[in-house]
Amino acid sequence: MTDQSLTIRESTPADDDAIAQHLHHLMVELGSSAQAMAPDWLNKTRIFIEKVRQDLQYQGFIAEINGQVVGSVSCQILELYPILNPEYTKGYIWGLYVTPSHRRQNVATRLMDAAQRYLKSIGCTRAILHASETGKLVYKRLGYGDSNEMALDLS
Repeated sequence: MTDQSLTIRESTPADDDAIAQHLHHLMVELGSSAQAMAPDWLNKTRIFIEKVRQDLQYQGFIAEINGQVVGSVSCQILELYPILNPEYTKGYIWGLYVTPSHRRQNVATRLMDAAQRYLKSIGCTRAILHASETGKLVYKRLGYGDSNEMALDLS
């Protein structure tokens, strides 16, 4: 694939199913069991995307090669602490997925660039994401540092 044949575009509501399916593939690849997935995951994801589109300036991005969707990423305002001034607004990037046959071809980097530019355009001063072990390589190459986020399994 030449980089010129790759197109990155803003998603529209018509792309929500593709983004939801990519998120599902991502979760499966990360080891989520069938029991962990809501039976109505597609509809729940549609509802979630619509809510964050309305409330948190959500924007998705689609990667296409010759009209075929090969990847996507989503981003939105991250609302954690309402006490912070607007100039400290954080953006959250989630659901970066590239089909296996198109990995290691600059697709993820181009999707991340689009998401970061969008977050900056809406006033975000920092981008936050959660990375899988394999994703950390991509994100570190893009300048993301190690996080001090810690987690505890409560099950």
